[in-house]
Amino acid sequence: MESNNILHKIVTTVVHYDLLDRNKNNRIVLALSGGPDSIFLLSVLFKLKKFFSMEIIPVHINHMIREEAYNEAVWLKNYIKDRFGVDVLIFSSNVLTLSKKWKKGIEETGRIVRKTVLNYIYNKFNADFITTGHNLDDQVETVLFRMIRGSGIKGISAMNPKDGIIIRPLLFVKKEEILHELEREKLLFINDITNADIRYTRNMIRHDLLPTMEKINNNAKTHIFDFAMDLSEINKYLEKTICELIKKYVLMEHQEFHVYNANFLKEDKYIVSELLRNMYKRISGTNLYIERKHVCDFYSHALKKGAYSCFFPGRIFVSKSCDAVIFSKKMNFFQDFYVSVSNTTNVLLPNGMGTLEVSFKTSKYNTDLQIRSFLPGDKYGGKKLKEYYLKKRIPNFFRKAIPLIAIGSDVLHNFLFDGEKKELMVGDCQVSFIFHPSELYCKIKHFLI
Repeated sequence: MESNNILHKIVTTVVHYDLLDRNKNNRIVLALSGGPDSIFLLSVLFKLKKFFSMEIIPVHINHMIREEAYNEAVWLKNYIKDRFGVDVLIFSSNVLTLSKKWKKGIEETGRIVRKTVLNYIYNKFNADFITTGHNLDDQVETVLFRMIRGSGIKGISAMNPKDGIIIRPLLFVKKEEILHELEREKLLFINDITNADIRYTRNMIRHDLLPTMEKINNNAKTHIFDFAMDLSEINKYLEKTICELIKKYVLMEHQEFHVYNANFLKEDKYIVSELLRNMYKRISGTNLYIERKHVCDFYSHALKKGAYSCFFPGRIFVSKSCDAVIFSKKMNFFQDFYVSVSNTTNVLLPNGMGTLEVSFKTSKYNTDLQIRSFLPGDKYGGKKLKEYYLKKRIPNFFRKAIPLIAIGSDVLHNFLFDGEKKELMVGDCQVSFIFHPSELYCKIKHFLI
């Protein structure tokens, strides 16, 4: 293994995946654990200065799990200053304490802490990228870890050379190549003894599972890595397809609810499941908590005739009704409302639907006149209003949003279908109504009729 070949491999990765900008000074936050990968990455970045202008900001995070971690952090700071002439920013966080407080595993807690600190430094120094020493072996371990845990295509495709602000120049370099270069360049590094503790899942994969797989096929690591990269390309295609389909099926997006044409349920099953995940993410802001069972349960029920509703994680209400599928942060975003009118007044309708001018043109008032939302048993045009809504394919979610004029269960005027102005003779009383709909109501009306 020649040093020039490895450097050429890394430069090829940087150029091919556009990891660095050749036309500017790149300010890079380096996640420096002090282990072999991050030390080698720091050395590589200094070599890359021949081709790219850059400023390197090394950041070390002491997880405070091992007693010797503090002394190692001090040694690392001094060693990097002497060897490379740069200062290391040191942060300490008690991961064991946080793990208990957050009720998360130690490995997951450590990842959260590292991400938080690195993003903080990235923003503080107005950096361009955060770089990590993830290599080919890390990719393979991640793929196996996620397969065992239960991940879909996106999860199993694992890491990309570039994910937003995260760059991984060493992703195509094997661990043995890194160790060889460290020995050749006489670079020192911290040997974290917890990396040998097979009580941690990733270490068990590294020390037990992978060696067993390599006994079956000596090129197992390479094959798994190639598989992950192929899946990554497939995932990019799927994400593009899902994005296009979302645009095709979305009917309305409000900060509290999103509405989609239910015809998306006719797509292939896998595409439907990915659409549901994407729809959930768009309304909730995350897809960390949605599982296969949530998607499959809704899909199986939604294919049947009739309405169906349930809750996804985070109390996201999901409803399939008539020709729409609705994702909402509240089950009853549109509340019941009831206003009894007996004189000239302006009524501010709830749910942000608008205002209603009511004018009595005679002196005789009928106190039974109501402005209200839909109620079970309402009659409209001699038929049940519910049946009329079903015929017109009005989803359950929006029925309470439509203002009605009624006396008892008899609906005299439905502002969705009968227009925004109405004059009525109620007994000897003449009443006029003028509805001033809000922008939200107009958007709802646009896709309902």
